[in-house]
Amino acid sequence: MQPRHSRTISATPHTFARVENGEGRSHACWMSCPGMVTMMTFTRHHDAPKDPWLSRISCSFTARPFKDSFCRRTGAVEDLLQLDAMSRAETYSVTDTNDTPWIVKWRSTSAGRATLLAFPHAGGTASMARRWTDHLPGWCNVWAIQYPGRDGRFAEVPLDRAEPLADAITTAVIPNLRGPVCFFGHSLGALMAFLVAQRLMTASHSAPHHLIVSGRRAPHLPDPQAPSHGLPEPEFIARLRRLNGTPPEVFHHVGLLELLLPMLRADFAASETYRYKPGPKLSCPVTVFGGIRDPLTTPHDLRAWATHAPERTGTHMFDGDHFFIRSAEKDVLAHIAAIVTRMVA
Repeated sequence: MQPRHSRTISATPHTFARVENGEGRSHACWMSCPGMVTMMTFTRHHDAPKDPWLSRISCSFTARPFKDSFCRRTGAVEDLLQLDAMSRAETYSVTDTNDTPWIVKWRSTSAGRATLLAFPHAGGTASMARRWTDHLPGWCNVWAIQYPGRDGRFAEVPLDRAEPLADAITTAVIPNLRGPVCFFGHSLGALMAFLVAQRLMTASHSAPHHLIVSGRRAPHLPDPQAPSHGLPEPEFIARLRRLNGTPPEVFHHVGLLELLLPMLRADFAASETYRYKPGPKLSCPVTVFGGIRDPLTTPHDLRAWATHAPERTGTHMFDGDHFFIRSAEKDVLAHIAAIVTRMVA
């Protein structure tokens, strides 16, 4: 017999829709990244609080392609139930409760010869690297940083300053670093990867074997753009449109925008309020990726990364705008694969 479902929309600000099946399982659905919808499943234990959003016990999530029909109705419970039925066939593992919520390990084996650790852009999630396992060597572990306020951490308040964010990530990654590691960060992620690498060196821990920074000016250069994180909503949304990183359909759905805007504002604030503090030169090679038509960086901005690793930098330009890592994804991943292969040669 099919279980009865209570159909309710949660008031939780980071939740798009919610359904509970009466058997201790509860689901939430939200945009995990542009183009993807994520469903989180909570299993409520007998001694847990009545609200599973507070208990945060035994959770897993399922990522599904974004469909416009899903978002036409706020609280599309029928689609949530359909996702529930499909979740058995396509569920992606999250680090277990004994590990850190800061790292999602899309592929992690004891036989891994190297690890790629990806740092998402503003508004991005660890899902950015979910499909990269198909394009990188099978012996390469593929991990990604998960900032608070999204995916499995949607109930947490996102951090809006770069320094505390870098401190927390550094603390989380130190126990997990084994063998050759390559950091990859795009935009805000490039800044975070640099700050974490610098902190690892300062604390006398192993720095990454290679740092790839993408779509970001060198950290000592001032931001030529006027701050946008505090703009009124219409102007902030217009800024997002110009960056071309969000599917146009998202802007037509009030529920999705309400979900994304607090996280995006916090991420933009972390990027825009950062002020460079001189530190040690990086001991690892640095490779810089740029988009030929990226309005946020210039060739000078990218070459300036040599200041932080003066003898071991290289630059690769790709066809595309600020989000060339999507439009030129195969080419980008081919370059990353070549770098991690050289690391273990």
